[in-house]
Amino acid sequence: MKNLFSCLLLFVFTIGVNAQGGNAIFGITPATGSYPTPGLYENFNSVFGYQAMKGIDGVSPTTTPAAQANCAFGYQSLMNNQLSSGNSAFGTSSLASVSTNTGTGGNSAFGNSAMSNLTSGQLNSAFGLETLRMATGNNNIAMGYRALGGDTFARTASGNIAIGIAAFQNGVGDNNIAIGAGAMWAGNNGTASVGSANIVIGNASAINFNSTSVTNNVFLGNETGTSLTTGAQNVLVGYQAGKSITTGSNNVIIGRYHMPSAGDGTDFGNNSNNSIILADGSSNIARLTVANNGNVGIGLGNTKAQNRLEIKSATANTSGLLFSNLKSTFSPTSTASKFLTVDSAGNVILQNLPAASSGYTTIAAGTNISLSGSASSGYTIAATPSLSVTGTTLSISGGNTVSLPGFTDTDTSIYNSDGNINSGRLVNLNANLLFNTTSGGKIYIGDKTTVAGATYTGNYKLFVEEGIMAEKVKVAIEGTGNWMDHVFETNYKLMPLTDLEKFVKSEKHLPGINSAEDLVKNGLDIGEMQAKQMGKIEELVLYTIEQNKMIQAQQHQIDELEKKLAELLKVSQSEKK
Repeated sequence: MKNLFSCLLLFVFTIGVNAQGGNAIFGITPATGSYPTPGLYENFNSVFGYQAMKGIDGVSPTTTPAAQANCAFGYQSLMNNQLSSGNSAFGTSSLASVSTNTGTGGNSAFGNSAMSNLTSGQLNSAFGLETLRMATGNNNIAMGYRALGGDTFARTASGNIAIGIAAFQNGVGDNNIAIGAGAMWAGNNGTASVGSANIVIGNASAINFNSTSVTNNVFLGNETGTSLTTGAQNVLVGYQAGKSITTGSNNVIIGRYHMPSAGDGTDFGNNSNNSIILADGSSNIARLTVANNGNVGIGLGNTKAQNRLEIKSATANTSGLLFSNLKSTFSPTSTASKFLTVDSAGNVILQNLPAASSGYTTIAAGTNISLSGSASSGYTIAATPSLSVTGTTLSISGGNTVSLPGFTDTDTSIYNSDGNINSGRLVNLNANLLFNTTSGGKIYIGDKTTVAGATYTGNYKLFVEEGIMAEKVKVAIEGTGNWMDHVFETNYKLMPLTDLEKFVKSEKHLPGINSAEDLVKNGLDIGEMQAKQMGKIEELVLYTIEQNKMIQAQQHQIDELEKKLAELLKVSQSEKK
């Protein structure tokens, strides 16, 4: 029986120790560790399994020992290795494609088909079924079924850490960290997952990376950034944070906020950049936002703030601000001349407190001040000068009298005899303000004691000494005949340039334009002068068009002459030959 067992053992296994290189080889048709001319070229390898490390048989000796210190355990593990050293392969077909020693070695593969497609690479570690199945790559760590594996084998990736089922499957890129089932997974359709220097922790996160520009992103949470295809420097934290963002960079999202598309009525869409968003984690509504222009919004939902700080309260007619240590019972220690208030749009603005001796203050009767009298006789406040209100008429006495007619919602005329306004007055109205003057009357603004008729004002209704300054001046044109577009009519005759030259030399100004002496004497009519200048510009355009036609004709003649000259030169050269 003992002899029979020994025979069976010899029949099933080819067992031996290579005396030349110290190899331990066990299995059916495994590597023999020998070459027709034995030498120290395949040393200290441990081989266990059918066709394990079969590739070292018949390798031509070289000056450098190869295929050393390898461990192959399993069916066809390290089967094609001839020259690579320091590899450990445990599992069917693990590290089965490694053959060269160029940039290859020091790999550890544990699991069936682990690193089965690696042809060149070193210092990789793979743990799990079909992990790290790529063509080339260095310094990768893969743990979990198909981590850094997949169905796209002609890939290169280095310096990656993939932990979890299908983590960074079909990955192409360097220095990524993918932890979680399906993290940085491109699916089973042969599409590569592309990106570098990304950190993705969470199941099914970042599953659509497909551009080399996807770099330096940090995703923490399940299903984060699942639609991102292009973008960099994004930080997404929380379940489904930034789930719908497709393109964008430099965003920070904390909480469950999908980044919905622009069509969903949001200012923070799926292509946003340089934004910071804090969400509540349940309703896909942003609670605090910092837009790419630096504006901060609190409680605005998915709308960007239009000011540096914008707050929307959950209750109507409240600001949403609460100063716990600044209440109405607080007694200020110092007086101030300014206060904060809000305008009609809700903007917080700084205003001056009205001074006691000047300014304009609206006082609601019956609330802040007591008025004596009645609606029929009028209300009176005892003061010097006096103030009385009767119906819709306000009169002020104690100097020049100012009388305002009753409100009629029509244009208002201000007219009176000559007089002086001794102090500031304010007129605030929605209708037009008219200055009614007689046919010979005028409005004069200046410091002359006596206005001597046309000596100062000429024939104009308004005269202002020292000039006026306005943000906009619009001059009315009476009709199309007062503009110069007739220059472009076909029957308009341009002055020949020779005649124009004679006129300019003689008159020292353009035809149809007032001379300097005339302008000094009579002034400049802006509308008339603008029309004349536009006419000269239009004439200049016509001159330019004519000159361009002449230039084109001359250029055509030059081109024809050049052609004839070239032909003559060609004939002359042929005759010389």
